Amino acid sequence: MTETSDLSPFAHPKAQRYFATLLERSGFVAEVEEILQLDDDILELSHTRLLSAILLFIGRPGIWPDEQKRVLARAASRLSRQSKQIQESGNQPKKKRKPLTLSQHQRLSELEETIKVELELLRRRAGVSNRVSKIAQPESWGKLWS
Repeated sequence: MTETSDLSPFAHPKAQRYFATLLERSGFVAEVEEILQLDDDILELSHTRLLSAILLFIGRPGIWPDEQKRVLARAASRLSRQSKQIQESGNQPKKKRKPLTLSQHQRLSELEETIKVELELLRRRAGVSNRVSKIAQPESWGKLWS
């Protein structure tokens, strides 16, 4: 396990072993791996974001085993790929799509910004981000984090 704050309830080695055993026995990590292998037409962006949110909550140091961080990285990769598809759909030639209304454009922009934050948080949990600046939680998650 990685280092955690001395004040963290997860810093104790017994707690870390407990969480590692719990995740192993429950089969949660294996289930997440199977879900991430589903096709994009089955696992839509909204489902990937939900899975990413769950992984952010339990994928923290002291709970998520270091040897399973590849699962977090795979989830980040999936979220990144699906978010790029949204950006590309918004940039299609006008002949292929209806023009967006102002409110639709604003909503799409807000969604893209929220996903960028979620993606960076997940990458940091997975240990694949090289950014060191502080990042705030997505505004839309306010009720979940408090």
